[in-house]
Amino acid sequence: MHRPSSVLQFLQDLINAQGGEMPQTYGVPVEEIERGIRSGVRKVNIDTDCRMVMTGQFRKVATQNPQQFDPRKFLTAAMDEMQTLCRDRFERFGTAGNAHQDLTEADLIAGGKHVLVAYIMKPKPGFDGFLATAAHVAVESAIGTNVDVSTTDDFTRGVDTLVYEIDEANELMKITYPVDLFDHNIIDGRAMICSFLTLAIANNQGMGDVEYAKMHDFYVPPAFLRLFDGPATTISDMWRVPGRPHVDGGFIVGTIIKPKLGLRPQPFADACYDFWLGGGFIKNDEPQGNQLFAPLKENIPLVADAMKRA
Repeated sequence: MHRPSSVLQFLQDLINAQGGEMPQTYGVPVEEIERGIRSGVRKVNIDTDCRMVMTGQFRKVATQNPQQFDPRKFLTAAMDEMQTLCRDRFERFGTAGNAHQDLTEADLIAGGKHVLVAYIMKPKPGFDGFLATAAHVAVESAIGTNVDVSTTDDFTRGVDTLVYEIDEANELMKITYPVDLFDHNIIDGRAMICSFLTLAIANNQGMGDVEYAKMHDFYVPPAFLRLFDGPATTISDMWRVPGRPHVDGGFIVGTIIKPKLGLRPQPFADACYDFWLGGGFIKNDEPQGNQLFAPLKENIPLVADAMKRA
C-alpha cells in the first residue's frame, strides 16, 4: 500500500502552531489501513506520518527553547515521539512481535529447517531502497501475490520467506526459505528440484522494481537434501538415445531451432540437418504444432530424413 499515511490532524496542528505553514491535507484513516491488511495487504508505507511527527517536535523544541542549539535535544524529542507512533502502528497493523532481528546464518544452518539462497540484486532507479526491494523479492518468492487476498492467516505467515542479510555495497541479499514451502513428489514423497527452482528463481524474475537479480549461492539442509534422489536418467541414457557408446560417449549439445514459429517444413528440416552434423539432440519449441504453413505430417518425415542423413 503506497503512501497510506494517516496525516493525523493533531500533527498538522502541532506543526502549524509552532510556526509551520502546512496546508490542510488528508490521508488514509488507520481503520481503513487495518481493513486493507485483513484483506491481504502485506506492505504499508507510513513515511509521511513519521516525518510529520519528527518535524512537529523539531519545531516545538525550537519554539519553546529558542536558545537551544544542540541537535541531540531536537532528535531526542523527535525519536521519542516517532517510537510512540511506530509502536502504535506495529500493534494495530499486527506486526508487533514478528520481527526477526536474531536470524543469523549460523543459527539457520544449525536449525536445519531452512534453505538459504544468496542473490546478487540491484533495484531499479526510482523505486524503494535496497532492503525494501529485497523484501519484495522474498515475499514474491513464496506467499506474496499481486492481487489483494483475504485468506492469509497466521500459519501462512509462519512459512513466509525472510530476508536475513543484506550487503548493499556488494549488491548481496540472502533469503531464507522454510523447507515446508517446497513440493514433495505425490508418489514417493521425494523432494523435487523443479520446486526449488520455481520458488528460488522463477517466481522472482521479471519484477518491475528489480534491475537485475541472479542466484549466487544456496545451501540445503542435509536432511532435506537426502530427500532428493537425483535425476531419473543419467548421461549414459543420453548417450544411448543417439546411439553412442554408453561409456565415454562424448560431449552432448542440444538446441531449439529458432525462430520457434515461422519456418516451413523444408527450411526447418534443413536447420535440423545442419545442427545434427555436429550436435546431439533437438527439442522442439512448445508452440510448434500443426500450423497451416508447417503441417505436422510434412514436418515429421522431413526431420526424420534429415536425422538419418546426418
